[in-house]
Amino acid sequence: MNKLSGFSQVASLIFTLLLATSLCLGLAARAVADPEAAPHPVYIVVLKSAPGAVNRAERLGTLHTAQHIYRAVFPGFAAPLSPQAREALTNNPHVELVEAAHEVHAIAESLPTGIDRIDADKAHTGGATGAGATVAIVDTGIDLDHMDLVDRVNSALSNTFVSKGNTTVGGEDDHGHGTHVAGTVAATANGAGVIGVAPGASLVALKVLNKRGSGSSADIIAALDFITAHNNAAASYADMIHVANLSLGGNGSDKDGPYRRAFEATVASGCFVVVAAGNESDDAANHVPAAYDSVFTISAMNPANDTFASFSNYGADVDMTAPGVSTLSTYLNDQYASFSGTSMASPHVAGAAALYVGQNLSTLTKAGAVNTIRNTLLGSGEAIVMAGDTKDGIHEPLVDAEAVLGSITPPSPALNVSMTTDKASYTESDTEAVLTVTPRDENGDLVTGLAASAFVVSGAPVLGFVETTGSYAITLDIADFDMDTDYPVTVDVTDSRSLSDSATTTIRKATAVTVRVSGIAYELIFKNLRVHITVEDLADNAVSGAEVTFTLNLDGAPFRSYLGTTDSNGRIGARVGGAKPGDYTTTIISITKDGVFYEDTLNAVDPGFTF
Repeated sequence: MNKLSGFSQVASLIFTLLLATSLCLGLAARAVADPEAAPHPVYIVVLKSAPGAVNRAERLGTLHTAQHIYRAVFPGFAAPLSPQAREALTNNPHVELVEAAHEVHAIAESLPTGIDRIDADKAHTGGATGAGATVAIVDTGIDLDHMDLVDRVNSALSNTFVSKGNTTVGGEDDHGHGTHVAGTVAATANGAGVIGVAPGASLVALKVLNKRGSGSSADIIAALDFITAHNNAAASYADMIHVANLSLGGNGSDKDGPYRRAFEATVASGCFVVVAAGNESDDAANHVPAAYDSVFTISAMNPANDTFASFSNYGADVDMTAPGVSTLSTYLNDQYASFSGTSMASPHVAGAAALYVGQNLSTLTKAGAVNTIRNTLLGSGEAIVMAGDTKDGIHEPLVDAEAVLGSITPPSPALNVSMTTDKASYTESDTEAVLTVTPRDENGDLVTGLAASAFVVSGAPVLGFVETTGSYAITLDIADFDMDTDYPVTVDVTDSRSLSDSATTTIRKATAVTVRVSGIAYELIFKNLRVHITVEDLADNAVSGAEVTFTLNLDGAPFRSYLGTTDSNGRIGARVGGAKPGDYTTTIISITKDGVFYEDTLNAVDPGFTF
């Protein structure tokens, strides 16, 4: 018996996505945890890009009991923070911006009509299934045991990022929206149920929405950070997450901020990001991520009569249209359901992108894949003028899964060289500096097997040369470099094809300034104990912008740990509300700042405080 015949009713639902502000942030010298404090809103903190920024984000995030630490899309974290903490972090010289996170919600073998309308079945007949392509479903998760999806999901990469209201792990769906989206992308061809656009593609379930279909932008950024880190570490394009589908969005515009930066970083990592336009019958420019230029935004149409879906958003930010009315796909517990929405349209395009990736996996590259996929989808789309598509005067093409499988022109031969140093700044005692030189070809692949003679270094004598998996470590002699002087170093590389490129960096040996704690003071205001720490150099000049880690002790035992940054007067403070009676002392753990040396033996005596 056809398993669909057992359904007495097929659910119809239009998923909408709202984006509501809901968070707060901050901190400079703040306690690691205060179990008695009321919950604070969540903020996203972006640190300035600089050497050690990721380590600093990890330390700050740990001190603030972060929900997520961001390492790949940008250095930063998301954490619930008090107004005082938010203000302090905003004034921290290492912090670039602080922005409230916001709540998000889902937008809302039979051959589904949408699969048929975009000619995916003809692509299957031609042998294209998307095998080799990997698609991330950033949504409510995926029913990992569904008969049409179980052999498509990469469980090793699937993960849950929901920080509130989570009830599952490993990307398991407890709502249904993500499972429906996943089926449209890649439901397997097993002779039963439904079939997806790319039935041979691998799926990665990245759960960012909870069982109610809601979540936080902080969680979405965490999933994008996961994709970006995975792609940045991938040895080749074939090992990457190639496509991501996000059938979610909300009110907003194309302005700079952590959310937009996360999408941009993910696209820069080589992932083609497809998003739903939204279901408000509004200009997509008023909704994010649909308004972002880096993503590929999809409106919805009715495949039964080629009309524009009345609920669909529209406008110049929409790149393509796809079937999104009465879309039949997989649902929880081996079931099937028919939903309508731009949420259902975007996975048709994500699936078509996966078909293209699978067919051209050996020629696509990390550096060029996103633009190639975008241009091919647009160039192969079906020109269509739909009834009802009159709100913007723009007739975006309909995705064509068969036509997208045309040939591509291989990239021109090229060599691209990047270079880093082992330290941001060197000291007087340093006699060597290590350059890591990374050459890549036109496909973005590492160029291996080059001899030392392929590298010409100017600016410093070479002491050593070692290849390590496509990167080349070159040790330089900097013993005779003068202090506080910039020395440019250039490396020219020529590969076996006689293609050349170069990279330049600057090496500087900087004089370290010795700093110390010149004073520790305590004051009791009602029941609030305040601790004031002053950092100065040996000439008694205030040291601003120094990161101080310290512990407040009560009766000889560690009580609370703090991390903060000194102000323009070289001072940093901490407050203990409702302090308990006892003997208080302070232990300075570390003081760090570029170009300074902390000498703890020169610290002023801690007077302690008793009440």
